[in-house]
Amino acid sequence: MGEKISKLKPAEFDLEKHGHGLEEIARLDGSKHYYLDVVSAIQNNQAFLFDSKDGFVVLKPKVKNKSLICLVWCAWSKSGNAISKYQSQIEEISIYVGAKALEFWTKRPGFKRVAPKFNYQLINHEDGYDIWSKTL
Repeated sequence: MGEKISKLKPAEFDLEKHGHGLEEIARLDGSKHYYLDVVSAIQNNQAFLFDSKDGFVVLKPKVKNKSLICLVWCAWSKSGNAISKYQSQIEEISIYVGAKALEFWTKRPGFKRVAPKFNYQLINHEDGYDIWSKTL
């Protein structure tokens, strides 16, 4: 079971604490706007940062097919395996806010090995991303 993560207010995004992990994800993603898009969404209450001693998760609620879903926008851990560590808390938070599903977009081929362990289904491929979904 992963460690508990606690919600931070968007204004509490800490460049020193979260910047390195977000930069690493942005580099792997290859999008030149990824970092700024995530930080801006957090600061404007469009996405929410959840923090732990070892890493963080950013969730972005959105409506899809008239149902609330949570986009797992990014998950990062200093020691790796962020999804494995935080999946149960991601699900708890998402269910708490009324989400019916999780969605995870990734360009990393390794997620194909991890996804089945957490019951994610590959639903689409768009703009170089594999799009995974999990019903809650």
